[in-house]
Amino acid sequence: MQTLSILIKPASSSCNLDCNYCFYHNVANHRMISSYGIMKEDVQTALIEKAFESGARLISFAFQGGEPTLAGLEFYHHFVENVHVYNTKNAAVSYSIQTNGYGLDEEWVKFFKENDFLVGVSVDGPSHIHDEQRKTNHQRPTHQRIMETIRLLQLYGVPFNILCVLSKYVAEHIHEVYEFFMNEGFHYIQFIPCLNQMDETNAVDSYALSIEQYRNTLNTLFDLYKENFDQGHYISDRLFDNYVRMSQGFAPESCSMTGSCTTYFVIEANGDVFPCDFYALDAYKLGNITESGYDEMYHGRVASVFRSESVPLSDKCKSCKHLALCRGGCKRYKVQNKKSNEFELYYCDANYDFFERNTAAIVEIGKKVLQGYLV
Repeated sequence: MQTLSILIKPASSSCNLDCNYCFYHNVANHRMISSYGIMKEDVQTALIEKAFESGARLISFAFQGGEPTLAGLEFYHHFVENVHVYNTKNAAVSYSIQTNGYGLDEEWVKFFKENDFLVGVSVDGPSHIHDEQRKTNHQRPTHQRIMETIRLLQLYGVPFNILCVLSKYVAEHIHEVYEFFMNEGFHYIQFIPCLNQMDETNAVDSYALSIEQYRNTLNTLFDLYKENFDQGHYISDRLFDNYVRMSQGFAPESCSMTGSCTTYFVIEANGDVFPCDFYALDAYKLGNITESGYDEMYHGRVASVFRSESVPLSDKCKSCKHLALCRGGCKRYKVQNKKSNEFELYYCDANYDFFERNTAAIVEIGKKVLQGYLV
């Protein structure tokens, strides 16, 4: 394999926040062991050594949780040192971390800067919206402290993006949320639709958006995206950026938009490996990194079945004129149609209306980008 994408859970599902809608807490509670604690040195060494033994020329190490910073800064210092030791063939390496930003200080930020980390920080807008859903385990607000972390990232010139969960509450205040991000000068934003809890995929829970809410929010966000683009004040929205790329004939960079599952390697703190963090479940365990290599697990039966499960498209998708951009959607957002027994994207109708309304504009933006219009 030429490229290798590894998503590491160094603190498993442990977290210092108690967010109302946390998807990984829900995933972990569907395993025999919900949390594996902090990753030990032998697991860290194995995942690094075998990454470079794979022969990949481009290796991405991403850290996520739970809250990955709970592993401690020394864990990351040791990780980077190990990478230098085992990267004997000078493969290209990238680092990223997704964090709630609550426990970071200047020492952390200096480390990120020195080692070229891309940092994703979870923020759900201004304080009165964010703090409604993202509290500490003691139910205390977190917004002020997280914004202090962002100020440090800005001060040290650490590249970062904002991850905002599209819950019902955020959707109800989407104009205010977007305006807050603009006023703060955030130029790279990812809005992530809140997932239904597992075992509830055929019903919308109290935090996930209804189809109508998602339709309205999607259209609103695209209007704002296009308005800023047209005015020469481009603000990246990962979803719309991918649609623009796809309209130009390029492949999407987001695996959820390719139309079928790939296999990136999610490594839990005990070394167990899964094909996707949405499916870090016992039934999808590919092996353990201390016992198996990446190539072996990629070609194993569990990974092959996982990939094949996402390939079939419903008849509705096959006949849809917007399939080229939609691709059928992410497997985790699909539900079973009781009439056809086929799996379809829960937000299918919202997506269809969105493409009916905005495909021409997406294509036009794509043309302008190719002409060098993007600032």
